[in-house]
This record gives sequence, C-alpha cells and structure tokens, in this order.
Amino acid sequence: MKTLFDIFVRKTPHYPNAFKDIIESMSRKRAFDTSVGSEKEKSSQGKLFSNYYQCYLYATILGMRLNYRIPFDRAEGTKFIEIDAWRPRDMTRYIFMGLLALSDINLIDLEGLTDEQTDDKAWNLMRLMEEYAHGGFDIMRSKLKEDKQYFDYNHSVIHFLQEVEAFNVTA
Repeated sequence: MKTLFDIFVRKTPHYPNAFKDIIESMSRKRAFDTSVGSEKEKSSQGKLFSNYYQCYLYATILGMRLNYRIPFDRAEGTKFIEIDAWRPRDMTRYIFMGLLALSDINLIDLEGLTDEQTDDKAWNLMRLMEEYAHGGFDIMRSKLKEDKQYFDYNHSVIHFLQEVEAFNVTA
C-alpha cells in the first residue's frame, strides 16, 4: 500500500494562465534540473529561479505562510510538471507537511484508508496547493504593480518573503 506522500508526488498540478508572465520573467525556460550551466551562469541570465517549478514552490510557500489561497479552476490553467520531479526533495516534503497541517485531514484516519480514499486525499492536497500557489502568485503580482522591477535583483525573493512575514506578524 502506497503512502499519501507517494501518491501526492505522482500528481501534476496546474498553474493559473494569468501568472504565466510572472513565471517566465522570474524563471529559466527549462522545467527540470537537467538545464546546462552553473548557478552563476543561470543567475547571469537575470532569472531568480533556475526552473519553473521553483517559482511555483515559492508562490506556494508565500500563500501558505500568509494563509492566503484563491480558488482555482484548473480549466483556466496550464498543466505543470509532476511533483515527483521537483528538487530538492526536502522542499517537496516541507510543502506536503505544510499542506497536511493546513488541511482538514484527520491524521489519525490516514492509517485506515483504502487506496482510492488515499488517492482522493492526495488530490485534495494537490488542489489545496494549487490554491495556495494562486494566492502566492497574486501576492507577487501585487508587489509587481507597486514596483515593476522589484524582483529584478538577486536577493529580492528572500527580502520579499521577510517583508510579507513581517507584515503578517504586525497585521
């Protein structure tokens, strides 16, 4: 019997088409870690993220940290890459655990689930992740409306995460 995590990572999320320009402006076009070149060379291309999924992870974390999610109609999105291909794997586990904590899943009940029920829970977690990513992208878009060049600098994603967390603490 596969675990909830094993089934979750076999899912392929979607991202809202409205944020494709943000993903493309902040990420290299390649979606996998097979991209050529050192991190320094990638950075010199003016991209904050080496891969599209890293931008998606960032948006998801923003949404989760601020508990800000927006319902998402998958028909208005683009199919992404399977979660199992995301690296580092520890980050995928972190997202998964955060989603479990934010979901309404009773952890005690996970032990007695059938394969079909486990698959349903994995789909629910993936859809929850899509909603948090949508919220995170919305936050990023709001910042770009204030300052179009905010994310043009190497450490801006770190500074922005600190900025929104400080705002969250004071709010």
